[in-house]
Amino acid sequence: MQDTVQEASLDSKIDNELVKNNVTDAVIGSLKQKYGTLRLKALDDKESYLEVKEAAKECAKIRNLATKVCKAGREEAVKIQKQWVAKEKEVVGKISEVEDPLDAEIKKFDDEVERKKQEEIKRKEQVYINRTQQLTKMGALYSDNHFSLGDFSIEGELVKECDEEIWNLELLPKFQEQYKIIEAERLEQERIKKEREEKERLEREEFQRKQKEFEEQQAAFKRQQEEADRAAKQAELKRQSEELEAKRIKQEAENKLWRSRLEALNEIGWNGQYAFFKLSGNDNTPVFTYEELITLSESDFIERRDKHNSDVEKYIEEKKKADELKMQAAIEEQKRVAAENERKRIEEEQRQAEIKRQQEEARKAEELAKAGDKANWEHFMEQLNKITVPSFKSGQYRSKAAEANSLLQSIKSLK
Repeated sequence: MQDTVQEASLDSKIDNELVKNNVTDAVIGSLKQKYGTLRLKALDDKESYLEVKEAAKECAKIRNLATKVCKAGREEAVKIQKQWVAKEKEVVGKISEVEDPLDAEIKKFDDEVERKKQEEIKRKEQVYINRTQQLTKMGALYSDNHFSLGDFSIEGELVKECDEEIWNLELLPKFQEQYKIIEAERLEQERIKKEREEKERLEREEFQRKQKEFEEQQAAFKRQQEEADRAAKQAELKRQSEELEAKRIKQEAENKLWRSRLEALNEIGWNGQYAFFKLSGNDNTPVFTYEELITLSESDFIERRDKHNSDVEKYIEEKKKADELKMQAAIEEQKRVAAENERKRIEEEQRQAEIKRQQEEARKAEELAKAGDKANWEHFMEQLNKITVPSFKSGQYRSKAAEANSLLQSIKSLK
């Protein structure tokens, strides 16, 4: 109840200080009423901008005044608060001189209890590790929280928690007993396995001996067969060598004849595969094939050679004329393309100039639309001054020209 009364008294005091400095709800309401809806009419409207700026200055003036009054009012409270904080630090520091050593002693005791607890946990863990190693060496298996060996099984938790006497006198001996039984069985199985392996070794050695005798017999037979095959191959190689030599001699004679006749032919039309094709139309009939070059009689070869060389010379002359005509046509086409490109370039320049002129007129029209009447009138007079009245020969048009000129001068004299 007392706190509420004090708060109400403080609110009243704050309100009175603000009223003394003319910071009242009425003043704030007046600001809201006058400027609450004030906005720029347009982003480039300077008149409304100045109105908004002046309104902001008036609001800032009232705001700064309110800040100044409230800051002055809370200076005493800030001073009192700093004194309370300083006293709190002083008292707490004195108490801490007694309390901190007591807390340190409590921590020593708690730390020692925790150390012994952790030491016991580690000891039990090490005991458990040693016991599981013993069981693992004997071949015990761990499954479903049980250690099992042979017919004996106990819970893993019992292995971990039982004391040394129970472990050494009761549990471990039972595992050792099962280990001896299993080890005896293992040794017996190992003895049986060794006997079986020895028997299999002797049988394998006997089989290998018989296999070796058979392989030696096969090798001897193979050597005899290889000797016979080698003699037959040598005879066949000798026959093939003699046949190849005869073919080589024949081939050399044919190549010599082919080269001599090839030198007598015009090389135009040679297709790289020992054939000369006709040079007109789509006729791919060969003039000579390789076979013909080495089998034709000398008179037949000379007759067909002379005709082929004559056709080649004629073809070369005709091809030269055709190439000249193609070259002339290509030059004419280049000239036509160049003229067409130049025409397009001029048209594009004219089009760009027209676009630029239209853009300039649009820009000026936009500037005039934004400008005042004076600028519009000056632009109108500028355009009017560009008009010149032409001269005419007939009296009728000279009279009209004079009247038009007089009207233009009258308009130009307007201020």
